[in-house]
Amino acid sequence: MEQEKKNLVQVGDTFFQSATIKELIEKDPYMSFIVLSAALEFLGKCYKLPRTFMASGSSSQDCYDVINKLGALESYRDLNYKEKDKNGQEKERNYLYTGLRCGILHSLLPANEIILTPKENDPKNRKIGAETLYADLCNAWSELKAKEDILQEMEKTTALYIIGSCTGGTIDHRYEISK
Repeated sequence: MEQEKKNLVQVGDTFFQSATIKELIEKDPYMSFIVLSAALEFLGKCYKLPRTFMASGSSSQDCYDVINKLGALESYRDLNYKEKDKNGQEKERNYLYTGLRCGILHSLLPANEIILTPKENDPKNRKIGAETLYADLCNAWSELKAKEDILQEMEKTTALYIIGSCTGGTIDHRYEISK
């Protein structure tokens, strides 16, 4: 099995330029939301560097912050809401994370608050389109890389990228994140 060290910029570029994702959106837009949800979380983690990339319990806030700070994701701010945590503290959340990402990654079903479509978005009505979301995430990736401080942190953070291991026609990738 071949291994290669890549930094987070290289990992993100590989992901956001992947023809496989475009094919998945065309052939099975519903299943593409699984991959796109992971991409949203990746953007959130990169946005919060230099904090530990794999910090436990931070995903919801990471996604909320990246949606609310990057212009490419501005339309998804219509999906913001507030809720109280178990301690009664008010927390800011976004349905793109809680309704789409959590629902589809944990149970292959988005929460009732989210409607999935193959193409166009209408975030005000909680409708998310695979093609539009992918384009917006790609634009957010470009915007994130344009932020010099974040770019430098992503370039310093390496991942052990394992290539060449095929199972069922898919390529396995495993990442070990370190500085």
